[in-house]
This record gives sequence, C-alpha cells and structure tokens, in this order.
Amino acid sequence: MGLMMKPYPKQTHYKILDIPTDASPYEINHAYRNAFELYQDDSMAAYSFFPDSERKEILARLEEAYLTLINPESRSVYDRSLMEMGIMEEENRYHDHSKRVMPIYDIRRKKTHYQWLSKVPVVDKSRVSENPSIQDILQKDRLTGQDLKRIRTTLGLTLAQIFLQTRIAIGILEAIEDDRFDHLPPAVYLKSFLKLYAQCLTIDADTVVQAYMKHMKLS
Repeated sequence: MGLMMKPYPKQTHYKILDIPTDASPYEINHAYRNAFELYQDDSMAAYSFFPDSERKEILARLEEAYLTLINPESRSVYDRSLMEMGIMEEENRYHDHSKRVMPIYDIRRKKTHYQWLSKVPVVDKSRVSENPSIQDILQKDRLTGQDLKRIRTTLGLTLAQIFLQTRIAIGILEAIEDDRFDHLPPAVYLKSFLKLYAQCLTIDADTVVQAYMKHMKLS
C-alpha cells in the first residue's frame, strides 16, 4: 500500500486510503476495511512494521479520511478544497449517476476477510418485542450507552459481530456504550453509526438516535 511509503502530511485522504479521487462509496469502504484490518491492534503486520504510537496515528488518519469521504456532504467540501489547491480536477471527482441509495457498509464479502470473527447471527425481532427488559429500556426518554449495551448483550451479540456487520470501528462502538462523548465523531456521523447499531439489534433506529442524542446533550 502507498500508505506505508509516503509521509502523512503530504497525503490527501484519497492517498491515505490508497484510492482514486473518483472512488465509489463501495471502494472507500473496501479500502478502509482492508487498511483497518492491517493496522488494528491484533494485526501481526502492524506490529512488524510500525511502533505502537505510529500505528495509532495511522489508524486515526484512516478514520479521519474515511469519515470525511464516506459522507457526501463532507466529501464535496473536501473535494472543493482540493480543487482550489490545484490537487484535483473537476472531471476526476466521483459522480453518482445511479441516483440510488447506496448501502454505506458492504457486508457480503466479509466471510473470507474476517474468518477470525464469529458468524453474525440474525436477530429475530420477536426476541426484542417479547422481552420485557428490552421493552422497558426502549420506553425511556433518554438512552445511555449502558442501556444499548444491555440490549446488545441480552440479544447475545458481541461488539466484534456489530463491527463485522457495520464496519464501525470497535473503538467508536466502545465509546458509544461507555458514554465517552469526547471520543465520538461529530453528530452527523454519530447519528449514522447509531442507526446502523440499532439496525443490528432490530430496534427502531430513530428512537435510538433521538434518545441517545438527548442523553448526550443533557449529560
């Protein structure tokens, strides 16, 4: 990967993820997923080539690049800044001609790349609707990270399985459940992550977003 060879201050987000400037959302997710696997905590490749401090910086830059490029609005602003600096040409920007809603996170190819993770179970909605403790939690006006964790563990899901299905970094999932607000991304990204998290648990995404964001605002 070009990531290993070029100094970060001179790299654009596209160079950091090693993708072209007209990369599709699928290509962005694929590149981030592969890079995350390479530099994550238990990666032998990461330990072989980089000291821990540098590896953490790489992960942080990958996360920044990913969060910027996966969101259409922030990507548009970023692309304009690159064009103003003469780094990108208009014809080299990504243009979505399909006008379809594209899935932000690709799941289908994970079995070969993530065999070290257990299979993601499909949660039967009846397990949510018929569980009194989960329903009690969902009736709350505010939902804490611990509330979400209780629902997840009640359904028998691990954070690794949530990551496998959503591609949300484990560190962000932990920050959500631990209410470590200073470790969370901006609200526009956090809301998307909360929706994906809720979908894994087969609970109402809008309810989770509104209740968690209210808890975060009033804490």
